[in-house]
Amino acid sequence: MIVEYMRCYGALKSLFRARPENVLAVPELERRCLFALGGLMVQHGVRDHLLNLSLGFTQLLLRPFVTEPRTHLLSNQQVGMSVQPLAVLEIQSVDTNKFNGTGLKRLPHRVRVMVLCPELRRSVGGLRDFEAPIEEVVWLGLKPKRVLVVENHACGTALRDMPGCVAFAGLGKAVGVLGRVPWAKGVPALYWGDIDTHGLVILNSARAALPGLQSVLMDVATMLEFKELAVHEAVQAVESGLEHLAAEEAELFEGLKSGRWGLKPRVEQERLPWTAVEAAILAAWLVDE
Repeated sequence: MIVEYMRCYGALKSLFRARPENVLAVPELERRCLFALGGLMVQHGVRDHLLNLSLGFTQLLLRPFVTEPRTHLLSNQQVGMSVQPLAVLEIQSVDTNKFNGTGLKRLPHRVRVMVLCPELRRSVGGLRDFEAPIEEVVWLGLKPKRVLVVENHACGTALRDMPGCVAFAGLGKAVGVLGRVPWAKGVPALYWGDIDTHGLVILNSARAALPGLQSVLMDVATMLEFKELAVHEAVQAVESGLEHLAAEEAELFEGLKSGRWGLKPRVEQERLPWTAVEAAILAAWLVDE
């Protein structure tokens, strides 16, 4: 029985290796897998332990391809072996999460934190720039007086120390996770990102996560001032109805979409003169104070 089982295993393994990309398009591969295993189970009078082993083996083979319950009727003719008909072999929904059953876990979402205040750094072992799972960032217990969210890592690393300030960088469209950080809420917050449609979509999400958040260097005036630095935005954002944008931000978004300043322009935040960036951030903080 073991020899037969291993021969079936080898044949099925070769079958799936030969055409892995066509399994969904060629359902007979799936049927042949089930029929062969079912035939062996019937032929050898399989009991529960081998049935479970066979089902486990089938699920392993089909895990990347099956997403819903399937029921197969197995018969002598389909199996191609001299066996009695097998009733119904039902495979429940196969979990497509490759981590299940392996003992491994998904990598947690990580957040890059920059503690720009020397006093606040004392509560995190003196660290200024670090990355940690969001679940651990939530429990840091920092008490910043202001929060700065920067779209790109490169600009975040260039930030100088600022009293009472903690910055987040490089979250992109995952910026909504900041809504889970209690110590980042209820304090003055700024967002600075690229002047393009995707940057404004991220700004919209950031403000949804941190109500009251203000933007800096993301308005029509900045677009016009640094228009000569613009490059081409290959694919514009498809989102619409960005309800968390302020009026001037929404005007910028619509202008970029309509081609008011040329075909899909984008002013990447890295291209802005750093003196202008620091002056704009400082001015925004002074207004809050």
